Amino acid sequence: MKLPHKIVIWSGWPSGGLYETTSRNSRFLYFAYVASNIGKVKRLASPRNVNSKFDVGFSLLHFAARHGSVEIIELFCGLGVLVDAQNDCGEMPLYYANRSDVVKCLIKFGADVNVQDIENRTPLHNMLTNSEVVDALLNVPNINMNL
Repeated sequence: MKLPHKIVIWSGWPSGGLYETTSRNSRFLYFAYVASNIGKVKRLASPRNVNSKFDVGFSLLHFAARHGSVEIIELFCGLGVLVDAQNDCGEMPLYYANRSDVVKCLIKFGADVNVQDIENRTPLHNMLTNSEVVDALLNVPNINMNL
């Protein structure tokens, strides 16, 4: 079966919108991730495709942070993913981390806890309702509480 040069995919998350990608490897990697096929993700992920952008600028690292996939985050970071890649709203994967182990993992790989999105919010502002995540962020020595 020959795949089309471009494909439009309904993402279902975060905005339920559409995105287009022309990279065959990026499409396969995205589908493997969505299907939770970790083995296939490990085989397909490479430094050439881990920074692919999808719906409204989300990267696979944004999805992995949101879904709490520490194993996948470590895999992508080992392949040189941009830990602070911002989506169209200026939000990094750290903004979507909802567990302290995910926050700690992203910080371990260099996520900047002080970067502001287009509304001047930091990851800390975004996570104030999750005390476990707030504790993990407050324990970072260089966090700027004045932003």
